[in-house]
Amino acid sequence: SSFPSSVSMSSSSSSDNDKSSSSPPSCVIQRLSLNQSQMERWLFLQKLLDGEAQCNDANELLYRLLQSHVWILRNSTPEQIEDLPLSFPTLSEADIVTMEHLLQKYNSDTTEDGREMIPVLSSSVEDGYITEDTPSILNDLETLLPDEDEDEDAYNGNWDMINQIHGLEITKVENASGCEFWEARCCIARVLLYFDFLSEGVVDGSFA
Repeated sequence: SSFPSSVSMSSSSSSDNDKSSSSPPSCVIQRLSLNQSQMERWLFLQKLLDGEAQCNDANELLYRLLQSHVWILRNSTPEQIEDLPLSFPTLSEADIVTMEHLLQKYNSDTTEDGREMIPVLSSSVEDGYITEDTPSILNDLETLLPDEDEDEDAYNGNWDMINQIHGLEITKVENASGCEFWEARCCIARVLLYFDFLSEGVVDGSFA
């Protein structure tokens, strides 16, 4: 069953600026309890699609999700992958290389307090909330998602989840708007959903 779209967003977590500068970097997964509660994952996706999530939280979560899957794929047998508690997407070697490329290219890009991220979104109003690398990153991310011609069921299922979380009519309006900020937010959300983030969070043993 799904969570209602009317869930209140008022209890959002504190921003990075509220933390002491002397504190060690806090993983977004831990800070927002994303691996403990499916409700928190639903709320995060809803806030992301609404444009209310912290940009660097989304950037970091994307990095950690791709890192998780690359680590699993490169360090597990097919039998071990089958035993994982998630619906592992069908990925080609080219997909894995694309993920590794993104992780390697941006492994020195960090948030203000040193957390790794892929810089898709920006907090700068002047830049339209995207970065100069956003178009090329989105092109790479789109290759990881199901193609409408090759896997129509997976493609439609992915968009059905976006419609369910964000609302069918507003999603139609946003898709027709040509807004790059929306396209970036939506692409991140689609990747998170396709990689089973909503059901299982970020599954990986190499970091907590």
